[in-house]
Formats: sequence, C-alpha cells, structure tokens
Amino acid sequence: MTNKPSREVVKNRRAFFSTQSYLVFLAGIYLTRFMSYFPEQVFVMIIHVFHYILFLKRVLISLVSNPKEFTPKLFTRIVYWYDLSLPIAARWRRTQTRYIKWAESPLNEQYLSYIIKRGGEFAAFVGTYKRLIDAGCGNGQIGGKTCAEIGYNPLLSGGYVLGIDPLPMKIKPPWVTDYHQAKIEDCGELIVEGGFDKAIIVTSLDHFEFPGKALRTLSPCRELCLWETTYKESKLDLYHVHRFTFSQLENLLCEAGWGIVEAKKVDENDTSAGWFIRAKA
Repeated sequence: MTNKPSREVVKNRRAFFSTQSYLVFLAGIYLTRFMSYFPEQVFVMIIHVFHYILFLKRVLISLVSNPKEFTPKLFTRIVYWYDLSLPIAARWRRTQTRYIKWAESPLNEQYLSYIIKRGGEFAAFVGTYKRLIDAGCGNGQIGGKTCAEIGYNPLLSGGYVLGIDPLPMKIKPPWVTDYHQAKIEDCGELIVEGGFDKAIIVTSLDHFEFPGKALRTLSPCRELCLWETTYKESKLDLYHVHRFTFSQLENLLCEAGWGIVEAKKVDENDTSAGWFIRAKA
C-alpha cells in the first residue's frame, strides 16, 4: 500500500508547478515578442489577460477554501476599487458621508485621549491670534460626543474664530465664534473682507476636494498653521480624498504661494501623528 502525500506536500507541488508554468509562459511571450511575432499591443494585452486569469484563480480558490473569512475582504476590496474609479467630486461626497458616520460612532478612550493631547500641543504651536479661520473645523462631534464633552480644543482662547466646513453643524465646537457652512474654496470674498491674520487646517486638508485651490483661497490670512498626517506613499483609502507624502504636501503649499517657515514632527516615534507646519504667504 502506497502512502498518499500530505495536503501540504500536494499544495506545495501545485504552487511549484503553477509558478513554473507561469515563468515558462512569460519566457515564451517575451521570446516571441523579441522575435517580432506579435505587435506590441497584442503582447501587452496577452500579459494583462494572463495576470487577470491568475488573479481570478486566486480569488476562486480563496472563496472555496475559506468563504467566511475571504468574502468580507473581497467586498471591501471591490468597494475600494469602485471608489478609486469615481471622479474626484463623487469620491469627495462619499468621504464626507463616511466622516459623518465616523464622528457619530463611539471611539475607544485611548484614541480620544490621544487626540485631546495632540490638540493641546497644536494649540500651543498655533499661539495667539486676533482673527482666525478654522478651515474644515468639523461638525462639533468626535466619537459620538461633542468636542466640549471630551475636552478637545486645538486653539488657545483669546480671539475671534470663524469655522468653515461643508458639513451641517451638529453642535458648534467650543473654540468657534461663528460657523459658515461652505467649501473653503468658495469663500474667497468672505476671507478677503474678513481681515483675518491667521488660518488653521487640522487634519483636514486630505479631505478637501481641491486642496490646492483651498490653500490659495486662504492666502489673504498671511499665516497658516497646518496639522497634517503624511504617508510614505500616496495610496488612497476610503476615508480620504487625498493622502500626501511630505514632499507632495510641501509642493502643494509652494504652488499655492505659501512658504514653510517651520515644520515639526508631532511625534518622532509615531509616523502616523504627522506634522505641525507653519507657513506664510
């Protein structure tokens, strides 16, 4: 009686032969391309089709072997691909809807403590002001609670603050004197006539539909204090319209007429905490 190979051995053999077949196929395609048997368009099409076939094969194997675990992941991935295929205006509307749900959903106490602490540090970084614009101030809620209830405040008291945000206000944040519901890009005349000496954007620039235009609109404020998370690569997700690397953020400010005079890492040990940036127009 012969011993049957274990499942692991069979799996490894299949993976080995699948990889072998793939490499042989690619070698054949590249060889025929080199010999000019295929036009370039046909060559590229065949490569893409083969990649799609391998991808669909992996999806089907995962669905059959572990449907409960893989189905939610597949659904999330489909939503992600769909979002990235949308025009920027549609993607912006979807992220706004998700933000409202996030603001109304309970958050763990550790995260709330974290943002309260960072908010206090940003307030010290901004310093004093007479008339200030908070661009993207939010709707007054974090973690299903009001900002006043949890003690979150990104500004020192002492001056007039106009909060501008496209979201409908639930409860006015405690640091905001007046609230204006609009996109910052549409408030150029209001900002010019308001005589503001400073503007802040608190972890919101990556949620703006047109961040470059928004930054240019804020230029009459003369000084901008920005708290923004940066990433090693600008790969999008479902909650942000944009995700900036530091160099992209730097270029965006420069193109909008802002010169960085101070850039401070929020936390040297936490890359997700981002940067405090002071810029002048």
